[in-house]
Amino acid sequence: MRRMIKSGGDLPSSVSVGPLKRISPSRYFGMVCCSLREVLITNRIEKLLPSSPNIYFGIAAHQFLQEVGLGKITKVKDFENEWLASITEVEKHLLGEMEEYLVPLSKSVSRYELKKRLLFKEASGLIAGGRLEFKNKSTTRIERWFETGDSIVGGYVDKIIFTNSGYEIIDFKTGSIIDNNNLEIKKEYKYQMLLYAALLYENLNEWPLALKIYGFNGAIHSIKYNKDECIKVLNEAKEMFYQINDLILGIDNFFELQKNLANPAPEHCRFCEFRPICNTYWEKREASPHLNWSLDIRGQFESLRTSGNGTYLLKIRSTSNNTYKVRGLKPSRHQIPEGGFFSIYNLSADTNDNCFSEKLLTKIYTKQQGI
Repeated sequence: MRRMIKSGGDLPSSVSVGPLKRISPSRYFGMVCCSLREVLITNRIEKLLPSSPNIYFGIAAHQFLQEVGLGKITKVKDFENEWLASITEVEKHLLGEMEEYLVPLSKSVSRYELKKRLLFKEASGLIAGGRLEFKNKSTTRIERWFETGDSIVGGYVDKIIFTNSGYEIIDFKTGSIIDNNNLEIKKEYKYQMLLYAALLYENLNEWPLALKIYGFNGAIHSIKYNKDECIKVLNEAKEMFYQINDLILGIDNFFELQKNLANPAPEHCRFCEFRPICNTYWEKREASPHLNWSLDIRGQFESLRTSGNGTYLLKIRSTSNNTYKVRGLKPSRHQIPEGGFFSIYNLSADTNDNCFSEKLLTKIYTKQQGI
């Protein structure tokens, strides 16, 4: 039976997961980077760290653009009311959860109004220019499901257009599409689209005419591909599916399973919501402190006092015998028992060495050392 982890307070000593049912094209690259995180997500294990409010804005924006693309929103004058309905629906899901304090998103999302204006501009372009449609005979399908014959790889495609010339696969993205390091389309998006192409061929026996990603700022990014590459990625996804499931079925200890599935690296772990139960993550970062890890600390309780502004100042002593100070902890967000072993995530660096302060996504957990 799967163990659901409650957020905050003490961490459980173990977590149980079951085998994968399938691999989604949108999650494939994440599986390549760190199989452990994707296994936990697929098993619907409750996340342990809050997500950025920008993610929730993106969820609402993606839904809004889909409604426009489907023709359910056809008038610019309706944008405000329709957007309010979309963002309110997302906020309802946050209430009662660890991220409840992010509501309203209009306050917690950075540059909220600017992002909303860009979203409306994108939606206006779809309506005014008919950009997603063709003037010749065409058939459009929104959120079409494709999967392999063995059901191992499958997912929804945002939009497919069939024209006299062939199929176009279109995906909407509300975040950054270009990798700033190499100025190319991010690998996770490229692999996602290659898998969509392979799935379309397997289901309809036809390769797509074009693979396109529509960005939040109105930009259109086309992905060049070849058939062999698509088939290769699809086969690799299937192979990964079997390898991961063999490990899950063959290892009944979660922390032993970690060693085989986790792939700690700063770029993999920075936005992972499961760092608090990943010993492999802590072992790797403490063995390579020179790398650009997220600002997380852990250690034994040393002292706690209330500052003049009503916030907490917590001191903990690390395993390397350093004293860490964390300022500005809000009593309304954190329950801090005296004593015990603490792990604290998503901090801001203070001006002095080994000094930190709380930021929007800071989270504190207590646990037994070495679990």
